[in-house]
Amino acid sequence: MLYMSVVTVEKILVVFVMQDSCVVELHQSFGTDYQTLAACHLKLHEVLDRSNGRVHGTVSLTGR
Repeated sequence: MLYMSVVTVEKILVVFVMQDSCVVELHQSFGTDYQTLAACHLKLHEVLDRSNGRVHGTVSLTGR
């Protein structure tokens, strides 16, 4: 059975997605500790603009 519902989106979320980015980090874990190996900024609008129903993308990570 498929249920559908209406989702209301605040304008501030749309502005954030269209203008800002989030940080993606790659970590290596050592038990309860970790080391950051690389990071990048992921522009959300670039991922969502080309989604064709699927959210996916590729970014280059820069080592630290």
